[in-house]
Amino acid sequence: MLQKNVSVESGLLPLSKSYARKHNADLAIPNCAGSGLGNVLVYTRLIDDYAMSLGRPISIITAPISPKVGVVPNESPYPFFENNPFIGKIINADEVDQEGFIGVNSEELSLVQLSHVIENICFAYGIRPRVLRPSLYLTKTEKAWALRALQHLPRPLVCLHPGGTTSSPGNCPWNVQNWLKLTEILQDRASFFQIGRKNSVDQDLGLENPGRTLREAIALIWASDFYIGFDSCPMHIATALNKDLISIFHMENKYTYEAKYKKVFVPSVMLRWAYPFNTNLAIMPDDYDGEKLLLRIVDKVSSSIKKLKYEI
Repeated sequence: MLQKNVSVESGLLPLSKSYARKHNADLAIPNCAGSGLGNVLVYTRLIDDYAMSLGRPISIITAPISPKVGVVPNESPYPFFENNPFIGKIINADEVDQEGFIGVNSEELSLVQLSHVIENICFAYGIRPRVLRPSLYLTKTEKAWALRALQHLPRPLVCLHPGGTTSSPGNCPWNVQNWLKLTEILQDRASFFQIGRKNSVDQDLGLENPGRTLREAIALIWASDFYIGFDSCPMHIATALNKDLISIFHMENKYTYEAKYKKVFVPSVMLRWAYPFNTNLAIMPDDYDGEKLLLRIVDKVSSSIKKLKYEI
């Protein structure tokens, strides 16, 4: 049930709210300049539920995505907002007020850290999220493309994403070695493909990787039966698409990354970024051999595959 219980005129996120009013928009949405794409994706729930609270499509002001890792050729400027019926208009901040938009990006760090990041964002606008997951919309054409791209792989299909900003470093078996063990153990029970950048050689598992853009990655995750990956943008995508999934947190890297923003963020890492209904697994320094974690993942994937009742 949608509830609105805090005034938009509250003291939370004042720069974002005043910036939106200045440019006749309903919401100002960060574009993750210099950070991770997940920081944009978590705002999609606010967009949907805020529009529902008003009873109409809304206008947003944002800028084309600008993640730390850069963008690939032919990338959509707004890959997480395409086909969203709750968005009536997108105003490009780079064209109207680039300097003022800097405050919108930086203000995210001032959010009240009471709970999951989606709840924290929505709370600033007086919204209680209807569901604790991001929101994405694919076209029929995009879904058909993904099905055709994977049609030669026997079902069930497991999508892997072994990369990400806080994924395991090169000296950890979960960089490549244990991912390959996982596919070897389950090769008679499932087919595998991966998503991620082609130039991420350290995380190239030698699996098929047909996606180039974020929209293609979203469609491929939609077309899969199960998802396994590090805490990263694709994990949020899989969650948005209601996939059965395993999210892996490399805790040492995650803590280090969070501390760069604010040291007080570190104790609440899992509270803010892990979705409680997903299977969330943590890699600690003592778990680098990964044997117990590997068996846990195999068990989870095997049990989920049995429910699908595919025969390969």
